[in-house]
Amino acid sequence: MTHWETMESAPREVDRPLLLFPRPGTPAGPTSTAFEGYWDGESWRTAGGIICYPTAWSSMPGPPLVIVRYRE
Repeated sequence: MTHWETMESAPREVDRPLLLFPRPGTPAGPTSTAFEGYWDGESWRTAGGIICYPTAWSSMPGPPLVIVRYRE
């Protein structure tokens, strides 16, 4: 489960990818799902470079575990 933090506490390291939750009704980003974004030094942007106004953030999750089964 994702732990959401307020944007005031978001790390402002330029180009560090974060999981962002959009402000309802804004044109950039989805309306009800989290998306990847980053701080560009002046504003928050979606992974595609569109300015956005998120309300919450979380660290990016780790990659999924992959189970490989070998056949003998």
